[in-house]
Amino acid sequence: MIIRLVGFLPGAGPMRGVIKTGSLLAILLCLLSLIFNRHEWLMWYPVAINTLMLIFFGSSLFIGVPIIEQLARLKRPQLPASAIRYTKCVTQIWCLFFVFNGVVSMTTVLLNNMTLWGIWNGLLSYLCMGSLIIGEWIFRQWKIR
Repeated sequence: MIIRLVGFLPGAGPMRGVIKTGSLLAILLCLLSLIFNRHEWLMWYPVAINTLMLIFFGSSLFIGVPIIEQLARLKRPQLPASAIRYTKCVTQIWCLFFVFNGVVSMTTVLLNNMTLWGIWNGLLSYLCMGSLIIGEWIFRQWKIR
């Protein structure tokens, strides 16, 4: 994470702050795990990242430009009003995903079951995220022309 923090940050773009903060959170959790000699601190990483993403995506709905619109403008700088409304809705959907995923991740930590934690945080959450990405892409191809 130190290498990622120092060497792999994009020069600009909407995700720079998330990558930097996420790396710092990972470093903090690793340090706490080392200091207290408890692996449980590392289990909180998915919860921390989902919380960070919720704050990042959610705040963009109220301050500045929604994150999905920023990402869309990287490919197509001039967006029609309908696309701007759509990207705001997609940003809201991602916020709901981060709430859901964060709550389930936190539940696996509180249950202190490494098998359950690993299945959710190492497999199922990624399948849910991928399904959301693919589902949104398919909907966008069908709905927005």
